[in-house]
Amino acid sequence: MLSPDLVDGPSWVMLLHAYVSPNSVMMTKELLNATSVPQTTAFRWLRYLEQEGYLEKAEHPSLTDNRATFYRLTPDGRVSLELVLEDMLRE
Repeated sequence: MLSPDLVDGPSWVMLLHAYVSPNSVMMTKELLNATSVPQTTAFRWLRYLEQEGYLEKAEHPSLTDNRATFYRLTPDGRVSLELVLEDMLRE
């Protein structure tokens, strides 16, 4: 389950964007730009979400450009996010 401090702010925005991504993967830049905070702050949150196991680095299914870094929700991250969303719908 997501800790309450992640269900708000830049971390929440990044998790939701990763959740609805049509390819299941997003470029780092897309995740950082989705937030309304300075990129350095957003990058710290991205690293935190990766360290906590909610996001992981991924390969894009159709791109071979190794210069770009991509992220996706981990299976545990997806389950945790879906549990929070279900709780929100019940409230």
